[in-house]
Amino acid sequence: MNLYEILGVNRDATFDQIKKAHRRLVKLLHPDANDGVESDEFLKMQQAYEVLSDEKKRADYDRTGDVPGVEPTPEEVAIQRLASSFVITLIALSDSNSFLKQNPIKIMIELLTESQQSVKRERATLKLKIAQFDKYTERFTVKKPNAGFFIAVINQHVIQLEAKYIILDKEDDILTIALDIMDGITFKELEKLAEQELNNEPAPF
Repeated sequence: MNLYEILGVNRDATFDQIKKAHRRLVKLLHPDANDGVESDEFLKMQQAYEVLSDEKKRADYDRTGDVPGVEPTPEEVAIQRLASSFVITLIALSDSNSFLKQNPIKIMIELLTESQQSVKRERATLKLKIAQFDKYTERFTVKKPNAGFFIAVINQHVIQLEAKYIILDKEDDILTIALDIMDGITFKELEKLAEQELNNEPAPF
């Protein structure tokens, strides 16, 4: 999410310019001007103004690209990963005598594919463990209905496994998006993507 883009101002905009842009958008997006409906655009605009109108928050955002209190989307995480991976891959290849013979895009796709396969294997193992614990709990409840403490311990363990499963599920989604982006991408396009991401600019797609 690019806060400057949301307000329609440049990255070097002054506070007065940001304030003026905010007032203009408030007139267009405020619920009172839209049948009482508080749209997503209005909420994003308010959030952008809250960050960019505060000197410290704006400095933090300019440095990291992170919006306080907002979890990045899988697409944003995937692009961040690709940008970092691209730079790291180039650095690694620059230390090799065969730099010109190596294809950084091919290497990145291979690494992403291996990572996704590993995530899928771990996720499948967790799913099996969760199912086994659920069956064990069910049988334990029937045979020993008074063993509440043991069942509670098992349930707590299952909750932890399920939380880890959710994390792996999100990771799988991120890797899928990253591989989709890499499909057919050129070196120049990847280089531009990395440059824009590292400069906290919106992705070129």
